[in-house]
Amino acid sequence: MLRAQLCKLIPRLPQRLLSELSPEFINYREIFAMDRDIILESKRVQLETLQNRIGLHGSRMWQLPLTYLGAIALALTAYSSDTGISIRSLFNALSLLGVAFVFCFYGAHEGYRRTAQTMQNLEKALEIEQTTKAHWSHTVPYFILLIIGIASCVYASLKA
Repeated sequence: MLRAQLCKLIPRLPQRLLSELSPEFINYREIFAMDRDIILESKRVQLETLQNRIGLHGSRMWQLPLTYLGAIALALTAYSSDTGISIRSLFNALSLLGVAFVFCFYGAHEGYRRTAQTMQNLEKALEIEQTTKAHWSHTVPYFILLIIGIASCVYASLKA
């Protein structure tokens, strides 16, 4: 009974090891202290991984709108009426590209939000100061840049 309970609490210890030890030789305090240290170290490693991930998602959120605005600028500078493509078609295509960028931005925003929430939970579990924040002011300016680009292309398409 005691060995079965111990196996449930500490699944990484092999069954054979527990069956060879009699209860008087098992120092339960050491086992549970090791277990707690391993869990804390695991959470620290997870926190480090999440810090890298939140940086990745955060960089995507500023790269996407600027890439879209750059694509608009490149398309307009490369445009010539000799290609047979009307300027209206170009602006329509750029508008649709902007909508695709909005979906990509939403994915980056969701990844950023989830990562920040998980980091907050880990900071709480590790009993360290909770400094991770995912506030709307971190993402709205980039979203506004995307909307301005799309609105500009739609407006230019209607006026062309």
